[in-house]
Amino acid sequence: MTKSFYSSLFFLSFVVALFEILPNVKGNILDDICPGSFFPPLCFQMLRNDPSISKGDTHGLLSTVLHIAQDNTTTTYKLVKSILKEPIKDPNMKAQMTNCLRNYNDAVD
Repeated sequence: MTKSFYSSLFFLSFVVALFEILPNVKGNILDDICPGSFFPPLCFQMLRNDPSISKGDTHGLLSTVLHIAQDNTTTTYKLVKSILKEPIKDPNMKAQMTNCLRNYNDAVD
């Protein structure tokens, strides 16, 4: 679940960085955008093979980022849901996981 959290955080920071840098992009999009994200190595790793990069297509790149974020959100939702099917002895943990599931359900919808 930590990986999904960081992926979600990465994509949020990526979108913010994209909109700040978009008017000034001159060369490789990732060279302009990824250093401004929370996790630059993850940004480069996840997006370097996207076909939008070579075309300089920022709208295509944003579409790719949103698609990956949706996939990560759905995967995390399913993971939390499966964890909640198992017995959880700690009531506080169960409440936290239920709250997490509710939040991810809102994001998936």
